[in-house]
Amino acid sequence: MEKTITVDAFIKAVDKDYFDLFLNEGEICMNTQKVFKEYESKNDAIGDKYEGAIHAISKGSTISIAPLGKYDEFKILAKDVEDVLFFNNNTSGNILSLYTISDEKDIHIIPKEFLIEFNNHRFCLITAPNLFLEKLNNEIINRGFTPNTKSIYYFIPDANPRPLNPFLKRIKYAYQNESRVFFSNPKDERVILKIGSIREFAFEIFPNDYMYKISNTVGKDLIITAE
Repeated sequence: MEKTITVDAFIKAVDKDYFDLFLNEGEICMNTQKVFKEYESKNDAIGDKYEGAIHAISKGSTISIAPLGKYDEFKILAKDVEDVLFFNNNTSGNILSLYTISDEKDIHIIPKEFLIEFNNHRFCLITAPNLFLEKLNNEIINRGFTPNTKSIYYFIPDANPRPLNPFLKRIKYAYQNESRVFFSNPKDERVILKIGSIREFAFEIFPNDYMYKISNTVGKDLIITAE
């Protein structure tokens, strides 16, 4: 189900106020699962109410009620309930999300939903994804955490109970092409890391206005363009 990442490049959508710090100093803010869950009430594209849940029944659940000890007197309160979520308050962690370009084709098309969702951000193309992850993971380890990096598996919600983890998301988010760097953090607080300038292998792009082409040493050209 889950898979490790083999990628050609990353795109990181960065808040405009912090873009220069991200590019020039490698300053990376990793927010908590709780923060991304809370975003959902403001913007369910960026936020996900499933974030941090350990179990979910996406649809078709029935909720009943009975007096204490009266196991044969349950009465139905609601049928076909959607998004019944179970949380463990002892489980928390930090996330960095990266749009992943991993194609056998020569042209990668960025979905318009992604560009609309992050239209108030600036976009950074990271052309050496493995080096970026190496620097980031080393800094995470230096801070005393254990990083885990995988691409997201997007599932179709149904009536079956589903155990969750930070690398599972509903199919509605598939356009994000997301890979994540995640680590558990019992303090449930954001962590700001600095990995040094990434200008040697990253630069700002303007996908709403231009196409970009990356050529490698074996002659493969990868064209990145908006939908």
